[in-house]
Amino acid sequence: MKISPNYINAFVIGSVIGIVPAWLMAQLINIIPALRPEGLGVVSEFMSEGFGLEQIIFVLLVVLAVPALEELIFRKWIWFALSWKMSSYWTWITVSVLFALLHMEPIHIIGLLPLSFFVGWLRYRTGKVRYSIVAHMANNAVACLLAVA
Repeated sequence: MKISPNYINAFVIGSVIGIVPAWLMAQLINIIPALRPEGLGVVSEFMSEGFGLEQIIFVLLVVLAVPALEELIFRKWIWFALSWKMSSYWTWITVSVLFALLHMEPIHIIGLLPLSFFVGWLRYRTGKVRYSIVAHMANNAVACLLAVA
């Protein structure tokens, strides 16, 4: 069975695209501690308690379920709704910004924009949401690995 280069690119780039923004976010948080997202501390503490059944379920949700659901909502349904009134290009831009903005915390928004534009670009370029899902899953998997490291 041959794996499509689109899947490989989605996985590889999705895995690494969050590393630089995460590093920049960490630097900003060190300079301005008030920017630290509230949820980040809770997740780090939860993951540092050991790796039991609860942590396994959490990782599976964060790596598999949440990215699939978010991509279906944003890159499939919202994309479809907006594409009736906008060009594909402006739909890509709008959905990407909307996805980041709905994460609410300013530092989180800044960190998510590169991923959001990349997964949106995959949808824009291929017309398929499955590659966006793979990239988003890979990105979340790396984030989980960094959280336990």
